[in-house]
Amino acid sequence: MPDWACSGSFVSVTASPDELSVVCGEVQVPEGVECARGWRGLRIRGPFALTEIGVLSSVIGPLADAGISVFVISTFDTDTILVREELLARAHEILALRGHAVEPSGEPCRWGRVDMARRRLGRDGLSQAEEEPA
Repeated sequence: MPDWACSGSFVSVTASPDELSVVCGEVQVPEGVECARGWRGLRIRGPFALTEIGVLSSVIGPLADAGISVFVISTFDTDTILVREELLARAHEILALRGHAVEPSGEPCRWGRVDMARRRLGRDGLSQAEEEPA
């Protein structure tokens, strides 16, 4: 693994037989390294149990309906949804309309956090909102 991949506030490294994929802040990537720039992150406030159903779909579903492409990174505790920088404000609007609270974090990579409107999937597969416990 390259040394530059191990620094910064957010790093995700995935290895397969065909590639080594590193997701990190743009400033960490050296010149000459193939890189997709201009993505910004929304981190779902977790942790969530691995058995909890519908958490990720309640966020990416509305974005997909609005034609916003996402790149998702999942960890044990939570999910991070990356969207194109020019669509970040629109993604915030869409998620707010669906009952999610989007809170900018103020970090240099322009992360935001999504407070989930708790949802569960009913037998028909449709999302049913639940009140967040106080």
